[in-house]
Amino acid sequence: DAVFGLSDDLLIIASEYRVVREMARRIRDNSDNTLAQEPNFAAARAEMRPTRLASAYLNAEAAANNIERTFRNDPAIAPFFDAADLPEWAALSAGLVERGIVFEQVTPNAAADADSSANSQDVMRLANLLPPDTVAAMLLAFDPDVDNWRKTLRQYDMSGLYLTDAAYMLDALMYEMDPDSLGGMVDPENLHLGQALDALIIGVEVLTGVHLEFDLIDHLNGELALAVSEFELNDALELYEPVDAALLLGYHDEEPLAETLGVLTDRWLELQYYDPSVDYDQIEVNGSPATVLLSDMFANYNPTYGLYDGYLVAATTTDMMADTTERIAGDGGSLADGDEYRRALQHAGGGSGFALYIDMHRLSWLLEDTFYGGLSDGQHHAISDALGSLLVVDASTPAHTRIRAVLTLFPGAE
Repeated sequence: DAVFGLSDDLLIIASEYRVVREMARRIRDNSDNTLAQEPNFAAARAEMRPTRLASAYLNAEAAANNIERTFRNDPAIAPFFDAADLPEWAALSAGLVERGIVFEQVTPNAAADADSSANSQDVMRLANLLPPDTVAAMLLAFDPDVDNWRKTLRQYDMSGLYLTDAAYMLDALMYEMDPDSLGGMVDPENLHLGQALDALIIGVEVLTGVHLEFDLIDHLNGELALAVSEFELNDALELYEPVDAALLLGYHDEEPLAETLGVLTDRWLELQYYDPSVDYDQIEVNGSPATVLLSDMFANYNPTYGLYDGYLVAATTTDMMADTTERIAGDGGSLADGDEYRRALQHAGGGSGFALYIDMHRLSWLLEDTFYGGLSDGQHHAISDALGSLLVVDASTPAHTRIRAVLTLFPGAE
């Protein structure tokens, strides 16, 4: 049960009476031995927003030590403590801005990674490549060097997770599928997440003929954008029409990627043995060739992919392919031109390696029949008119990891 106490102009809420009493004593005596003098808190306070409505602080180092002492012998948790480079503290703050709220989470970097390619790119410019009616988008800068992924994943020892029997079964299955490529890929007695990555890469190659590392990722520049345009659901969660979505991957080597897409198309045609409706069509989209996959199982979708001016574009429909490539060519408006996006970006202050955007106002209307069936028109209008957009960005520096979220409100107000 919660225990309450009053001291001067403060209300104290604690889990035990002794905590309330100790807090009251510190306030009364103006004690110097307080959290304010603790170095970690002082460092966290210096990194919080200067004007804030609320804030929270966690001595992450002390909390992690307590959890580690409690769960050190738990094989499901111990491997992550062995590999994790935990921060000393974490701080969360919230502040009001004009017609919006800004949330910010900050932790110190235990090991500065200023040389990381993912941290050196600003992905916000990718919003210029997305259609203006985008409802949700993710922008990401990643390290295209798979060896760096392996180095990180190998730190996570999975040998104590009771997975040995499953690993032996997987090893036997992979050996049966392809003894030359897959045999010995999994070491049941020395499991780590790096093996899972290698198994995934080889497994995809067996299924598709494409080696994810050598045939795809090695030719990318580390830029990724994913966008979903307007859609409409009924109250049975059924789509009235296909969802327009697109994936963009920046590249620096076009010729090998063209060969990779050709391999995928050839492997797709091999499925005609199982499904006679499987086929493909070569079309031209905004002056560049694109491949459309055909099959009865796609219903109203027509997956389309191609290479366009430095980006590998894959879309759920040819319409979305056309809209996206138009933006890459610089034609028409884009997400970056939207009023709510620009308003959120103004308070987010830009980003570096990651951004997530959701048009809450538009989404609330698209989901009207699905989630607002029990509300009156007035209640639905009140909710929808209050919501603007949500923009989450990675605003990290070499010294600190900083995630900033902006929720804009009342988009129609002036």
